[in-house]
Amino acid sequence: EILAQARSQNTVFEGGVLRCIVVAEPALNETMHFIVEDEHRNFIEVAVYNYSKEDSRRVVPGQKLDIRNPFSRLPRDGGPPLIRVENPKEDIVFCGNQIPICFFCSKHLKNTVGHTCSACKKAYFCDKQCQRKGWKMIHKHTCNQLQLPMQTPTDSSMKHLSNIPEQSENVQKKKKKKKK
Repeated sequence: EILAQARSQNTVFEGGVLRCIVVAEPALNETMHFIVEDEHRNFIEVAVYNYSKEDSRRVVPGQKLDIRNPFSRLPRDGGPPLIRVENPKEDIVFCGNQIPICFFCSKHLKNTVGHTCSACKKAYFCDKQCQRKGWKMIHKHTCNQLQLPMQTPTDSSMKHLSNIPEQSENVQKKKKKKKK
């Protein structure tokens, strides 16, 4: 629903949540870019500004995300729309464990036996061919980052997560007050 509307205009979906799965390893510059798939199998690019190293290590194919208050941005050059995230600490929620998805072709996998990167143990592939192609194209540039130990979230870094339902309800209440 959000992605269908995102394709036609610049819009902030205040109070909305885009539930999605990362399907491609991120490209990292000043902005982190990656592709997600929603529950209706729609694909869209996500551009994340102000991201941390920790964020970039957690965004891997198969990771489930909720993007709160997504901002749909139509590029000036007429390219396809993307979802822009300015404040990932507040607007991206990592949901559960990574599901097995091929890091190269994005195919959902039934199991990960035999085709997992031997170095980082986080990159899954359909077969040896996808593993070779995926390594050459991008995984060799991100594998080292995925091998670093993840930081354990502190209570203060997780504080915003406890307010999600409350914040969503407050946004809806404010909208109702404005209509009256």
